[in-house]
Amino acid sequence: MVHRTRISNVAVLVLAGAGLSPLTAGCAATEERPRTEDDARQLAPLPACLIELGSRGARTEGVIKSLSEEQLWRAVYPAYDARRRALPADPLACTGRPVLRDAALAGGTASAAIQEGDTSLGSGGDRLKIAWLRSLTFEDGTAGGALALVRAYESTAEVYAVGAFRGRPRTLFGIERIGPEVVVAAQDDGCAGRKAGAPCEAMVTVFRPRFGALDPVATIAQERVSYTVDGEPGVRGRTEYRLASSIQYLDGGIRVLEQVTVRDDLGREVRRAELERAYTFAPDGKMVVDEDSLWSRVAVAAPKTKPPPSN
Repeated sequence: MVHRTRISNVAVLVLAGAGLSPLTAGCAATEERPRTEDDARQLAPLPACLIELGSRGARTEGVIKSLSEEQLWRAVYPAYDARRRALPADPLACTGRPVLRDAALAGGTASAAIQEGDTSLGSGGDRLKIAWLRSLTFEDGTAGGALALVRAYESTAEVYAVGAFRGRPRTLFGIERIGPEVVVAAQDDGCAGRKAGAPCEAMVTVFRPRFGALDPVATIAQERVSYTVDGEPGVRGRTEYRLASSIQYLDGGIRVLEQVTVRDDLGREVRRAELERAYTFAPDGKMVVDEDSLWSRVAVAAPKTKPPPSN
């Protein structure tokens, strides 16, 4: 049997101000964790949901465990039907958020049943995990569903924040730090396996957990390839524009080092430009950038060529 507790933001603030953990105050049944785990928790967001997994067995202090896919779905969606492997219509996350109503998931088709492998996992420091629970499909081949920041112990699981994400099923996830802030990076590589001469883009979406919500705060191009015809002065024929970015997560924000290379139809470099950009948090919690991308300056708005035909 799974028991769950939703921790309100008000209670968290009151308890934090009193120097108490929201998982121990007023809950005598919750096991006391070793000091080493308390230290690790100070580096993570406060949990929005606490789920009792119901399988204690022999108690081992300090054990960090991995959740099965079924446990992840039950932890994020209280109404998940494990027997039918299905979600009800318009399910609520454990935080109370109707995550599948998010605008990013509009137009998706709900899966009749959750399949093994419909969950993607990424890891980070402090034993945190990011789980993407795909329950929607789209005509363009992308998938969508809840994105949750979690951590599991011997008999409990903590859900820190839940959001929504749509992308390619092969999207990779990681957990990064910007100073004391935990952020989630979703790397949707649309350039992987592209055909020669075809345009593409690989994007990184950065999510920040706040008050139980995991919302996007920045979208950064990691790679872009586009083509024009007669797009450069003195250059005839097809021209390739390629953007490559290096993304670094630092104490003060995100630093992005961009390079755009322009090549002619014979592969000869016509010009190259580089730029360093900085993303920092604004008072509203979003991230702002100090410079526009090189892409908008160098990749001219010339007529685009069509990608090569499929075989």
